[in-house]
Amino acid sequence: MMGKSMKIKTVFLIQVLFFFFLPSINCTLIKNTPPDYIFLITLDTTRADHIDYSLKENSLTPHLAELASEGSYFSNAYSLIPITLPSHLSMFYSLPPHILKVYNNGEPNLCPLPSLEKILKNNGYATGAVISLGSVSRRWGIGKDFDSFIENFRKSYIWYKTAEQVNEDAFAFIKEFEKKKSFFWIHYSDPHEPYFPPYYKGNFSVSLNGEKIFVSDSIERALVKLELTLKPGKNTVTLETEIPEMLQKDKRLKINYHEFKDFSIIPEPETKDMEIIYPDEWKKSVFGKRIKFTTKKPHSVIELQNKSDHNMKVNLKFIQRMLPTVSSMKILYKQEVTYMDKHLGELIDYLKKNKMYKNSAFVIIGDHGEGLGEYRGHIGHIDYLNKIFVKVPLIICGKNIKKSRGRKRVVSCLDIAPTILDIAQIKRPDFMKGNSLLRSLKKEKLLLETYAPEARGNAFSIIDFPYQIIIYPYRDKGKVELIDLEKDEQGLQNIINSPDVGSELKAGLLRMVQEKAEELANQRKKKPKLSEEDEEILRSLGYIK
Repeated sequence: MMGKSMKIKTVFLIQVLFFFFLPSINCTLIKNTPPDYIFLITLDTTRADHIDYSLKENSLTPHLAELASEGSYFSNAYSLIPITLPSHLSMFYSLPPHILKVYNNGEPNLCPLPSLEKILKNNGYATGAVISLGSVSRRWGIGKDFDSFIENFRKSYIWYKTAEQVNEDAFAFIKEFEKKKSFFWIHYSDPHEPYFPPYYKGNFSVSLNGEKIFVSDSIERALVKLELTLKPGKNTVTLETEIPEMLQKDKRLKINYHEFKDFSIIPEPETKDMEIIYPDEWKKSVFGKRIKFTTKKPHSVIELQNKSDHNMKVNLKFIQRMLPTVSSMKILYKQEVTYMDKHLGELIDYLKKNKMYKNSAFVIIGDHGEGLGEYRGHIGHIDYLNKIFVKVPLIICGKNIKKSRGRKRVVSCLDIAPTILDIAQIKRPDFMKGNSLLRSLKKEKLLLETYAPEARGNAFSIIDFPYQIIIYPYRDKGKVELIDLEKDEQGLQNIINSPDVGSELKAGLLRMVQEKAEELANQRKKKPKLSEEDEEILRSLGYIK
């Protein structure tokens, strides 16, 4: 009897010990007092294949490599949606876009559940954020619970900031919070279009009858809104784009054409007494009520004839941008990634100088990737779910996080909030769908999605590693793509008809993605109507075609 009792106690003790130590298997969290400072750093529009983790001879991303060497980087991390606002919201709530009901940029976040920053705030953390793109402005309901939320766009006609400007704002509030237990969100977006790093210097100007009335940087995607006073008779509006000297000297870089999007010249009040004579070399494209002009020439003169005998008020409006060739874009995109990495390094140096670094933890992740012409010639990120558009860099490091270098398990934006709460030693709410990256990770399937009208059509995907199946329901041909994520570096080769993949496997994946596509497409309600200002912000950033 005694022997049986001892056996039961021994088995029970083994079970208890197994349960107690289970979370520590492959665990990268060291149990200790949590760090005073937790940083979520999001790298907008940053492709995973443009991060170099080498510690020697690394001219691309040496500072990200150094951070990864002090913790872990995840070689199979994915965004659930290649659209900035819903992707970031999925990080803060650990919920996918179709549950949050935010499908495109410019849609309000009405989620009643507590966000990551609110949970941290309720647990004694001061919270601060600095963003660099208008698409994650607080006006959309993201970051509504931060104590401090800095947008501070430097100019009234653009809604993005450089990494240097982000750091200027970040250093100010980090200094303010340095004696408090704090959570910081810092958002860099330099790799986002128009791709020119800010060290390319040149001006774009608008002149009326020889007098300059507007000047911006030629590399900016400026929204130009001007009220002109036309004298009776002939008037000239001159648009002058200065090609940066540094760009001209680099033989690899070329400007393809100059674009004036959503172009309009409207008299106030409207009248037939004005005639517009556009330059002969301008090429006109019409999209519904919207007009776009393109030209190869950096200097253009528009003639406006005021046929009345009095001065006339005219509203001129357009979005200006200078478009490089695709091969040039690829070079410039890499330069933007390196520029962003440089300023991330300056952020780390600032924390070290102020004796904050050793008491900090970092979660660094991209919100989506970017196409640079590899897939169907597409430049951008919203329309497609192939690997280059959705695979992102992800690094965790800092206080209490063990060094473990590269980890291959498939993870996603859903895992960000649970990881940060684990770092802070705060219990994760039951509603969160993701897992802490500091714990053992099970193999899980991922559901990816993107939606019209911002995308050219709804599309859905399931990743069941190593395979990804994508369905583009709106296509006449090539509706379904099957990708081998292990063998295909960029996710471009469709192997749906390959005999090397079992028919049962293909049928199962196809059935899953078709069921999800039907279910989610029916949930999507009509996109909310945007205000004129909201629409201007999103158009200037290229989110509305």
